[in-house]
Amino acid sequence: MNENDARHLMQLASLESVAKKMGFKTELSKIDEKHEFSTLYVQVEADHMERNRIFVINFFPASSQLENTDLLQFYLQFPFQKPENATKDFYDLMAHINRVLPLGHFNYSVEDNSLYFRHVNSLPAFENIDEEKMAETVLLLTYASLLFEESLEKVIQGRCNYNEAIIEIQNKQNRIS
Repeated sequence: MNENDARHLMQLASLESVAKKMGFKTELSKIDEKHEFSTLYVQVEADHMERNRIFVINFFPASSQLENTDLLQFYLQFPFQKPENATKDFYDLMAHINRVLPLGHFNYSVEDNSLYFRHVNSLPAFENIDEEKMAETVLLLTYASLLFEESLEKVIQGRCNYNEAIIEIQNKQNRIS
């Protein structure tokens, strides 16, 4: 493990402490033959069908052009797949959601036919993680992914169309605010 990897592991351990204080279950994996990067797994609030949701958090390796910057990735894969015959409504809804999201984005992986939510934080490389800011980031990402997941799933499965999903999302947002 090199100096950067050791520093990243220490930062992830700090983030793990934050997640545990927030009441989330966690697991921290060090670099080994199974893990290319040290990785923090954070089990966040279950979705509308009580399925587990786990954020995978790790640092991207720094390029020589970003030697003073760390890139901290939050990644959440959803427990459903996009059928081959997904409609234009799915892609339109995902684009609409990504336009209004303050943090993170939804995307689709052709490789494994999965929908995921991802956010990358740019952090100063040689400073400790600000635990308060990270707690807020985890809450915002958990909320954003949870708010839109059900509507995307319904559109993927053909249980509602784009316009119905937009109305459903607006109703959820109104109930929260």
